[in-house]
Amino acid sequence: MGRMAHQAVDGLAAVRPGWGVDDAAGEAVGEVLAVGAGGLRVQTGHFFPREFVIPAAAIARVADGRVALAVAKGDLATQGWEVAPAGETLPA
Repeated sequence: MGRMAHQAVDGLAAVRPGWGVDDAAGEAVGEVLAVGAGGLRVQTGHFFPREFVIPAAAIARVADGRVALAVAKGDLATQGWEVAPAGETLPA
């Protein structure tokens, strides 16, 4: 595990629901819904919300009530991290 990923895993213990989430460029992505040992559950969007489970390895930094991801906002949907709404399945 690389140094950046190791720091992110250590920082997960400090993360709380409601914290903001930014992409690799610093653009706001959404907010943390839940924290688990392996990563974060994040909600994006206000009008058409989507949920993603972001693995710890994709977290670049945790500081000052915000989580910075190591991926671009536009790449979230292509990583296979999206959570299907209850009763629905997502295309593979």
